[in-house]
Amino acid sequence: MELFQLEQFTAIARSGSMAKAAKRLFVSRAALSQNLKRLETELGCKLFEREHNGLVITPFGEIVLEHAQNISNEIAVLQDEVEHEKRRGESLVRIGHFALPQSHFKMPHLAQELSSLTFAVEIADPSTLSDGLENDVYDLIMVPSSTKLPAGAQSVEIEAEHACLSVPRSSKLYGRKSVRLVELAGEKLFLTDSLAGMSEWYGQLAAASGVDPADIEVVESGRYLNAMSGNDRCHFSTDQMVNFFGLGNGRVAVRIEDDIATRTVVAAYMKDTRAPISPVIEYLRTSRGAEYGSYDIFPYLMFPGQIKNLSFA
Repeated sequence: MELFQLEQFTAIARSGSMAKAAKRLFVSRAALSQNLKRLETELGCKLFEREHNGLVITPFGEIVLEHAQNISNEIAVLQDEVEHEKRRGESLVRIGHFALPQSHFKMPHLAQELSSLTFAVEIADPSTLSDGLENDVYDLIMVPSSTKLPAGAQSVEIEAEHACLSVPRSSKLYGRKSVRLVELAGEKLFLTDSLAGMSEWYGQLAAASGVDPADIEVVESGRYLNAMSGNDRCHFSTDQMVNFFGLGNGRVAVRIEDDIATRTVVAAYMKDTRAPISPVIEYLRTSRGAEYGSYDIFPYLMFPGQIKNLSFA
């Protein structure tokens, strides 16, 4: 049994006439009649009865018609899904990002702005991302400018992120506009060791500060994010993090003046990439410095399925 036989049978059943079906299918009436006979022979039953006003489908024919229509629908779905996957492959941009919070700030806006593209985002450390770029795991990576990139990679500066100190009312630093790290002597710090893209930097800031290691509490990222505004310790943040999470409980953000407190983020890609990188780079360039508040991001965090062209690994 061939698909064309089922298609021809369906056309005959819908038209009730061999002549009309042949005209619709652009085949001869003789060829159509011959193919129908072959199908009936293969099934061992009559599919139509010939009456004075045309062809009347038999109970056997009704069964075949139902299954033929189901098969036709399934083929249409199959073709649609294949075409969708082709388009998705042509428009897919695989992005590697080094920082979990920043990826959730930026990527939803990027996906909504460039809705014709599909974005698959993965979080990893900068060296892993660099290797992945070289080995065609990613089309684009976003990493600190200090990251060693593979030969042949191009990079574009996206933004500069500045660290600050979140200070509770009980701290002697409360009310200061800026501070040097060494001035943190005598303070107590609250840190996390498992927040991608942030923990290593915060650790470097803590090591360069005057805080006694015994006065540094380190917790996992979930507990850190839930408790960082509700304790009496200082903790590090950034201009982006403050904008998103706020400070809470009357805390203030104090700018850290040391050079280590500023880092530049670049977008890197290989020169010979086939992915549609140009509009992504253009968007990242033109949106640099844009502030995204929690109102912008919470809908994605709460209902990720609403942004159909964005997924996080």
